[in-house]
Amino acid sequence: MGIRAAWVGALTLMVVTAGVPPMASGSTGGPVSAPVTAAAAGQAAPVVPIRPVGSDPQPRFPIRAAFYYGWGSTSTHFTATYGTSDPFASPGAPRRHVQQMRYAGLNAGIASWMGINSFADVRFPSQLRAADGTPFRWSLYYEPAGRSAAAIDRDLTYLRGRYGIDRSFLRVSGKPVLFIWAGGSFSCAQAKTWVTVNRSRFHLVFKVYPGYTACPYKPASYHEYGPVHRAVSVPGQSYAVSPGFWQTGVGRPALGRDPRAWDLAIKAMKASGVRWQLITTFNEWGEGTAVEPARQWPSGTGFGRYLDLLHVNLWRTGV
Repeated sequence: MGIRAAWVGALTLMVVTAGVPPMASGSTGGPVSAPVTAAAAGQAAPVVPIRPVGSDPQPRFPIRAAFYYGWGSTSTHFTATYGTSDPFASPGAPRRHVQQMRYAGLNAGIASWMGINSFADVRFPSQLRAADGTPFRWSLYYEPAGRSAAAIDRDLTYLRGRYGIDRSFLRVSGKPVLFIWAGGSFSCAQAKTWVTVNRSRFHLVFKVYPGYTACPYKPASYHEYGPVHRAVSVPGQSYAVSPGFWQTGVGRPALGRDPRAWDLAIKAMKASGVRWQLITTFNEWGEGTAVEPARQWPSGTGFGRYLDLLHVNLWRTGV
């Protein structure tokens, strides 16, 4: 995510530190209001939800998911147990990662997507196939910023046709789930573009942006991406926790690693009961936010201390 986490302090959100009750930070109100319907927004009739032939088992809320980076990143501070930060350097990596996330009690992954034919796009099918035969599902994190309405429409048409119908893609009420990164220039005008162009094709989960509570153009839900904090929450919507933040090449961590604080943050996330409970991140090594096994945090299980603590707190039969 690069420097984007530094923007988190300027946004409307709730910042939570492990072991400390949530405190409002510049909040402009309570939970985000319900999504505006297509009719209320003056849009075309909603697209018919995807209904695959046969059953379509999907996880129920709360959905616990980890942000995931299939394009590879490197760290000057940590070394992945399996010797590489690129999850596709080894043919078995995608399936191993699904197994590790399931062990952690997660039922979905949110894979970074940078555009049609990007590395992330080319590699995403391997991630979907790694989840086949399991209850684990994949969503995408749409990251290109400042797209025109025509470009967004093209991308959504592509994503729905190529991935939205896939048996291993995450869906809510028949709609494929798409997380949306809100860059520094994201505004209510862009939210209007997204909601209008989407035409209810996707279950959209926007990253919060300045003024989002007052904007009448609402997605299905909101999330925050702020791994420089141990935990960030959008009240009634989502809760995300971070194991630490230490960018490659930087002398000191912005958020130090502390297994006890990590354990408390997981417990607080679970107790929140919100629909989206998020791990930031599974394998973003460039920002030092990974919970993937590493030589710096080994454990007797082989999964590493950070996945072990997720397992202890979140695992349940059938994940």
